[in-house]
Order: sequence, then C-alpha cells, then structure tokens
Amino acid sequence: MTKKIFSTFLIFIIFSQLYSLENKQAISKILIYGNTKTKETIIRRALSLKEGQKFDPDLIEKRKKKLMDLKIFTHVEIETKKSDEGIILLVIVKEKSAIFITPHIGYAEETYKSFLGFKLGYNNLSGKNQELWLTAIPLGNLKKIEFGYQNNYYIDFFWRISLGNLWYRNEFYDFKENRLVGKILMGNKISKLETNLWASYEKIKIDSSSILHLAGPEELFKLGIDITYCSKDREIFPSKGIVAETGFYKALNKDWKTVYDRSTFRISSFFNLWKSSVLALDLKSTISEGNVPIYDRFYFGGLSTLRGFSVQTYSGSNYIVLTSEYRIPIDKRTGTSFYFFSDLGSITDRKKDFSIQNFKSNFGLGLFWVLMEESTFRIDLNISPKFKLILDYRWKF
Repeated sequence: MTKKIFSTFLIFIIFSQLYSLENKQAISKILIYGNTKTKETIIRRALSLKEGQKFDPDLIEKRKKKLMDLKIFTHVEIETKKSDEGIILLVIVKEKSAIFITPHIGYAEETYKSFLGFKLGYNNLSGKNQELWLTAIPLGNLKKIEFGYQNNYYIDFFWRISLGNLWYRNEFYDFKENRLVGKILMGNKISKLETNLWASYEKIKIDSSSILHLAGPEELFKLGIDITYCSKDREIFPSKGIVAETGFYKALNKDWKTVYDRSTFRISSFFNLWKSSVLALDLKSTISEGNVPIYDRFYFGGLSTLRGFSVQTYSGSNYIVLTSEYRIPIDKRTGTSFYFFSDLGSITDRKKDFSIQNFKSNFGLGLFWVLMEESTFRIDLNISPKFKLILDYRWKF
C-alpha cells in the first residue's frame, strides 16, 4: 500500500515538473511600447501571437517583418524576458511621421514621355493603418490629379478607393483627352481585384495632307468599365500567378450617338519550371464594332505586340496576340532575366477577317534588367522575320 502511495506521489511530482517546464516555454505576456498613435489591436493582429501560446524563437524574425510590412513603423524590436510564469515578449516600435510627401516619377505611354509629380499623404489615420493621399502631376503634356483612401486595418486584406482626373496631349496628332476615373481595389499582397469605372472626353484634329485631312476637330465621349484580377508574386517579371483583364467601352459623338463599341480581354500566366526558370504566356485581344476612327486603331510592332515588325507595318481595329517567353533568371530577387521569346498575332479591320493566313509570327532573345524597384531597361534582339534590335526603358520611383 505504501509503495502504491509513493509511486502515485512520484508520478504526480514528475508531471508537475513537466507541466512547469512546459509552462515556462509559453508566452505569458505581450507588452507593447512606443505606439503613441497606432492602436494596439493593429500590432497584435500583425504579431499573430497570443498569451499562453508555446514560444517559438524562430517566429520572432518573421513577426518583426510582418510588423514592418505594415509600413507605419521605421523600427521594430521584439525582446524576450524569462519569468516564473513563462516568456514575456517586449514589442518596441517606432512610428513613422504621419504626413509624408514623395516624388512621383514614371513613364507615360499616352505621351511616350517621362513625367514628374508628387504624392502627398497622411499615414496611419486614426491609428488604424489607414491612408489618405493626393497624387499630382502638374507639368508637361500629361497632367494628373488623384485623391485616394486605403484601409489596411486587416494586414492580410486591404481595400482602396480613388477618384482621379487625367489630361494629356499626344504630339502625333492634335489630340487632347480629359478622363475621370473611379477605382476600387481590394486584395492582399498577392491576389488583387480592381474595378475601374471611367468617362472621358476626347478632342482630336488630324491635319496631314499625305495621309488624311479632317476639316475641324472631332469630339468623342467614352464610357467604360475595366476589371482586373492579379495573383502574380511580384510586379516585374513574376515567376508564378496569373493576370486576367476584361473591359468594355462605348464611344459616342457630340450628338450622343454610338460611333463604335470596343471590348478587350487579356490573360497572362506564369509557370515556375526547372531551376527557377519561368514560362510566361500572354494572350490578349480587342474586338471593335462600328466605325473606328484612325486615331483609335491599333498598330503592330514594338515590345507590346509583334517585335519583329516595324511600328505601323500592320494596322486595324481588331487584333489577337499570343506572346510566349522562356525566362532564365540572372537575379532571382529583382527579376532580372535573360529570355527567349516568340510572338504570334493577327490584326484586321473586321473581326470576321481573322484567319490562319493572316497570322504573323516572330522569335528572338532578350535581356530584362531591373535597375531599381520598378525601373527597368530592356533589350530585344529579333531574329525572324528580320534581324532587329529594340531598346526600351521605364523609370518609376
């Protein structure tokens, strides 16, 4: 009887010690310092750690990165302290300034020129990681102003709404466009869904005796919607994911009668293959119904369509293009790559004229160099149907 009591007591002692040891490896408290403005719930949600949870030192660096990904702190430290109750986590943060102003530099395909502007914003509104901003491009052929709001309250999900006005002139024709765009964007760091509702007013005057003469300006009003889904892993030269886009707009004359309708479709897929190489496939098409004016036609040639042909070699109101690239990364971190490419496409005035005989093709090789986060330099060397070198660059800060 004495042996049984002693054995039971010994087992109780052993389990008590094991429980005490296990308890000392658990998180007993999470203390947060330095957040004079940010709500504590924002920080705790990003940490994804709870009191009573088993302590894992490997998670500390990951949680620090997650807090920095909120983009409202300049510095984050997580210290640990042992106590009789368990592990105490001391989370120390240093917040960014609420008001910020940054340069806005990029390349506008509408005017084929670089632009310079600024972005003024208020960061971490109400301490809930919300943002208000104003983007303005006041100089040059392209002018833009945009107001926006973004809610990052949930670290793995955000939504954004903005309203902007874009005005630009194209020097190829006497062309002016004034466009009002409302955007709704939602998603996480990888998958995003964007909807654009837009209305534009265009005034065009073409006066070229060798091509065409229009007496007086033409005016068009356009109403459209664009929907985009994106799940690629990075913006420039992604290694996996898809991008799907569709859109429709109606062009009206000054009497509010339909001039033409246009619908667009695009899907891009990226497949990670052997030794981090990537196969990228891009299929895009545009179908138009009605009398499309010359300035709204499409032209083959250049980096975005058939690279082996000179710009304006082929033109039309309807097109379909399939581009394939096999990319061999030079720098996996930035996306800098060497690649082989092949393009196949057709462009016609009427959609019923699409046929196998009308398709043109080309192939070649190229180098895509990422200079900074979104600034790139690209060289395409086309081999077929003729030897041709194409250079392209994009600057964005």
